[in-house]
Order: sequence, then structure tokens, then C-alpha cells
Amino acid sequence: AIYYLAGDDLDTLRHNPQLEGFTARGINVLLFSDPIDEFWPQALFTYEKKPVRSATLAAGELAKVDLLPDAGANLGEAASADALNKLTAKMKEIFGDAVKEVRSTDRLTTSPACLTTGEGEMSLHLERLMRQHQQKTSFASSRIFEINPRHPVIRTMAEKTAEKGDSEEFRDAALLLLDQALIIEGEPVRDPAAFTRRLSNFMTKGISL
Repeated sequence: AIYYLAGDDLDTLRHNPQLEGFTARGINVLLFSDPIDEFWPQALFTYEKKPVRSATLAAGELAKVDLLPDAGANLGEAASADALNKLTAKMKEIFGDAVKEVRSTDRLTTSPACLTTGEGEMSLHLERLMRQHQQKTSFASSRIFEINPRHPVIRTMAEKTAEKGDSEEFRDAALLLLDQALIIEGEPVRDPAAFTRRLSNFMTKGISL
């Protein structure tokens, strides 16, 4: 397949977490930064008999491709399936209708989480373009929050779900991850004051003078 990722500018796209799984497997992705680039691939289904696919929809396909040796060696152990199931359920409870689904993914290697959409849904970037042109969209209803089961933050949260899942600190950590994923995608955080408070609290606890 030929994979592409569309966004507002190339520098931002190059650092998008959606690319991590492709880089770790040595797969090239075309980066598109012109608004029209969100539309023409939907009419060009194949090129030279290869399907043209958005990188945001390729999580299942990536799982079938082996990691490059160096990339695989740098990944830590994943949290257990049971712990991840409990964590994703708790996160969905915390997020409410801000996302459609919370699930584990193989597309991430260094980031703890990202936002994407499901098969047949508008991409996050296309949703934003539509809103900019006063087109009514239901962005939140199509969002999927994906977590990296090997990231230290996710592993720790998975281990603590049963014990700390209802604590304010746990909820703040989950909401910070969601806000970070929104920022990376060029979306505003839902509550800037709450985001600042949560971030300041964690920085205060982490700073040792």
C-alpha cells in the first residue's frame, strides 16, 4: 500500500505520533500539507495497482509487519492484556463522550497516546478544515484514543488502575494524556485552566530542589 498523512505543515507532520510505527518498520509515508491533499486521495483509490491509504487507518496493517531490529530492541515490555483492558475501560469512563473509544495500539513506539479515527470516518485534519469553513461536524463522536502498552506512563497507569483508578491524581493523569494528544493534532484543549492546573500539580510533585 501507499500510505499518506495530511496536516497543516510539514514540520508538525514529521513529529506526529502516527508515524512512529511506520518509522520503526522502515515504511515510507507521504506527507501532505496542502488542504486539497485531504480530498484527492479519496478519489484515487489505487496507484500503480497499490491501494492508497491514510496512515491513520493502518494500525491493523502495521501489526502484521515486523519491526526493524534496532527499533524492536528499544521497546520495553507491554502491560498485561488484563491490566490494559481495565485501564482502557477506566479511561473511557473518565473521558465520557469526549472520545468514541479507548484502545491499545501497535502504531506507537515512543509516545504514550494519540488520537485517530475509525475506518470510514473523517480524518482529524479534515474535520478541522470543515469546521474552519463553518461546516457542522461531530468531531468528538469519531475520535479514538489509542494508548501505547509499552510506554512507562501507560504501564504504570495500567498497574495502578484497580488501586488508584478513582483517585484525583489518576484522573488528572488520564486527562493530561488526552489534552496532549489534542495539542499534537492541532486541536485546542477543552479546558485550558484545568489543563494548566493539572500540569502545574504534576510539575510541582516532580521537581526536586
